[in-house]
Amino acid sequence: MGTQPLAAALSVTFSMVTSALIILLNRRIIRGLQFPFPWLLTGWGLGVSGLLSFLLCRVGLVPSRARGRVLTAHFFFVETLPVALCTAVGMCLGNAASITVQMSFLQILKAFTPAVTFTVCWLFGLEAASPRVILAVAIIVGGTLVSTREEAAKAVFDARGTVTFLVSILFESTRVVLIQKLLSGRKQNLHPLEGLQYTALPTSVIMLVVSALLERGPFQTSGAWSIVTENPVTFGVAGVLGFLVNLGTFLALAHASSLTLKAATCVRNAALVWIGSLLGESIVPVQVLGYAISVGGFLLYSAVRAPAQAKGKQKSN
Repeated sequence: MGTQPLAAALSVTFSMVTSALIILLNRRIIRGLQFPFPWLLTGWGLGVSGLLSFLLCRVGLVPSRARGRVLTAHFFFVETLPVALCTAVGMCLGNAASITVQMSFLQILKAFTPAVTFTVCWLFGLEAASPRVILAVAIIVGGTLVSTREEAAKAVFDARGTVTFLVSILFESTRVVLIQKLLSGRKQNLHPLEGLQYTALPTSVIMLVVSALLERGPFQTSGAWSIVTENPVTFGVAGVLGFLVNLGTFLALAHASSLTLKAATCVRNAALVWIGSLLGESIVPVQVLGYAISVGGFLLYSAVRAPAQAKGKQKSN
């Protein structure tokens, strides 16, 4: 019992650090190296994730909980494929938005994620709406609106990129809920690496197929392959980081609650806003105020939901 809080803290910290690193690296690849191919880039990261998780499971580094009992058509089409689709669409829309929208503003928009996640959980019957929860969600939304108001008034505001990123948040929230249901299902109870191997490979296939349809022409005409060959270490690190990010998400959802993961994400986003300012991106006081309001709302949300989460853990034990 004593090791459970430690495992939760380490897994959430690992997820937070690796996701921050991949955001910074993808920013450098897409914008710095002029490699605007989000479907291909994300497909590469998930392909490496699927391959490494498959190999680690096959060499016996993790105990197999699945065997043949979950490898059915129902498991693939009902439980695995929706995760793959949400992952593919959410990650690629997020990468596409990063081409035209400032990184600091993207991280501020992510303060909207708890409200979207709560709505998805409510639709799945995993959350109950109470007045205090609704108030907390309203504060989060209000803070997000304050932060976006200033950006909307600036010439650099990109409406299409902003909407694209908000849609990616919806898919990401749905993905988190589906992964949690997959790992904690009474029939599966998968190890995080098993869950990753079953979802990463189908997701990679989806994204690489879409990349071939949408990005093949521009990739060939722009000479983008030369960017890959001139920066093999950068793209190699991107693949490994993609594996670590996805593994971190599965570990965090297996050892901690989605509530804890989102709280840590808020801390990570605050750090990325600060890093964005160091990299020369403009941040005005009203954006900081709006983000502070959103974080305050999520702290209230965490305080309201913590007792229910604790009761859920006791029942599961």
